[in-house]
Amino acid sequence: MRDFAALAAAVAGPEPRVVHVAGTIRGDGRPMLKVGSNKTVLGLGSDAVIHGFGFDINGWTGEVAKRHTGGCEPEHADDFVHVQNVIVRNLAFVESADDSISVRCYSHHVWIDHNTFFPGRDGSVDVKRGADWVTVSWNHFVGTDKTMILGHDDDNGEQDAGRLRVTYHHNWFENTVQRHPRVRFGHAHVFNNYVERPRSYFIGAGTGSCILAEANYILTGKDELRVVKAYGGNDAVFADDNVVSFIGSADEYVVEVDSSSSSACSVPYPYTLDSAADLPAIVPKRAGAGL
Repeated sequence: MRDFAALAAAVAGPEPRVVHVAGTIRGDGRPMLKVGSNKTVLGLGSDAVIHGFGFDINGWTGEVAKRHTGGCEPEHADDFVHVQNVIVRNLAFVESADDSISVRCYSHHVWIDHNTFFPGRDGSVDVKRGADWVTVSWNHFVGTDKTMILGHDDDNGEQDAGRLRVTYHHNWFENTVQRHPRVRFGHAHVFNNYVERPRSYFIGAGTGSCILAEANYILTGKDELRVVKAYGGNDAVFADDNVVSFIGSADEYVVEVDSSSSSACSVPYPYTLDSAADLPAIVPKRAGAGL
């Protein structure tokens, strides 16, 4: 696909498709493009760019909205399609007018892999409103601010509790600000990420969150870094195999929550950790689009 209209047609509906993106595709004024179930959206080569808009992986449509006021609250969960089986890979997102990728409204089984995210108007990868079973892997986030949110509101427990299960691994956060991720109600497994000079904090632990952070490497020039910032949550484990490396003479970091037990934040799948000390050599060579 080389233009917005062709891309919009290709990613619509539930039919299985592999959609190839070539070159730069610019939006037609819409901030978000809905992506239907059973789609693999794959950038070709090293210069596939989504410019000025983002992908909305979300089954709440205009037709559903005609029947219901508001949004995809739990009482409407059976009234619309829950988008599933979506892969987004090898794309650069530039100057998104809203989120670069939003996974919401009970969408599930989504893989966001080997993309590059530059600053946009809002989040880069946001997962919220009952979404579930998402993997965010081998992406490169460059200078982003509201990088990743998991769960959008402190009052949304009815929809989110028991869902929002997301794995974040082998991502490269380069000179980013915050939210790697910021979690409410979600279950976040955050491992083997390389965090280079974060400008605020690493992970935010919000209401009802459950976070397991393992074998990440954080390189910081700050005198004191909050690696886990408390936003009302108290169930986040910052494991001993994480590495925090300071540029200069500082050597203090802060975990603002109780990080003494990992039992509540165990994960339901087998995995193998790379050594955190190896990540500065491994991740930048392999993360991001166009490799």
